Amino acid sequence: MNPVRETPNRSNVMIVATQLAVVCGCIVACRIVTGWWWIALCVVFLVAMNSVYFAIHEAEHGLLFSRRQVNDLVGTVLSLFLPASYTLIRNVHLAHHIHNRSDEEVFDVYFREDPAWWKKLQFFGILTGGFWLAVVMSNLALALIPLRWLGRALEIDRPSAAVMRYLNRRNQWRMRGESWMVLILHSAIVFWLGIGFVRYAVMYAAFGVSWSTLQYVHHYATCRDVLRGAKNLRYGPLLDRLWLNHGWHLTHHLHPTVPWLHLQQVAGEEEPRTESLVSAYLKMWHGPVLTDEHVRNQYDGNVAQS
Repeated sequence: MNPVRETPNRSNVMIVATQLAVVCGCIVACRIVTGWWWIALCVVFLVAMNSVYFAIHEAEHGLLFSRRQVNDLVGTVLSLFLPASYTLIRNVHLAHHIHNRSDEEVFDVYFREDPAWWKKLQFFGILTGGFWLAVVMSNLALALIPLRWLGRALEIDRPSAAVMRYLNRRNQWRMRGESWMVLILHSAIVFWLGIGFVRYAVMYAAFGVSWSTLQYVHHYATCRDVLRGAKNLRYGPLLDRLWLNHGWHLTHHLHPTVPWLHLQQVAGEEEPRTESLVSAYLKMWHGPVLTDEHVRNQYDGNVAQS
């Protein structure tokens, strides 16, 4: 096998085990820490949970473990802590690779036919944790509402309607089961460990705001191209390792079958990392802008369904 295509199974076992240990430790500590230690706990938790998500991201591409069954099982377990249905977010993420920067998925611009207030609400919702909150609320929706009803309800929003087309309806019971597991797990944590709901929610909200921003910071103001509409950002050596080289995001979009460990090796000269994560984040506060440039999605199809 080509070395840059080889899944780092042993490294990923150690990474996932460490992630789960730290996250579970933070959840237990959430019950007892106070004062400045509480702030430190929230910082550790958001760093650890973003690392968990980037491991889920590897699983979504089938790159966390070389055996598909193990890959999806670990992805499912990790997603319970996000908290989300793994089947749902995997389909949504693969649809992102198909729709990226096309009219179906572009949040930093809006068109004359779009309600400006709605597009701005969506965009600044991404910056303030709204995207993560929508993922959390999807657990209740999937657990209680038939998928066909959700599809009809979301037809009013172009990005949401595009995503719904990529949800394989044959998997709706799997998504529903995973959503019920999320609800049961976190209810059990709050009640059995005796953690105050507000404390638990605040700790998760700190992660949610950071996670939501990281979902779009690599795409803001990039070219309207499904493959090249991303940018590599400088995280710093420590976060590069903790967050599984997610800063090499343009390289990932150009080489989505390359595991995180090898992204730097395959990055070309046309994929620089000249901008820092902080600088890119601050630019996002300029918000969405009006445009007349329409980009048709030439890659649209059924490849994201599984």
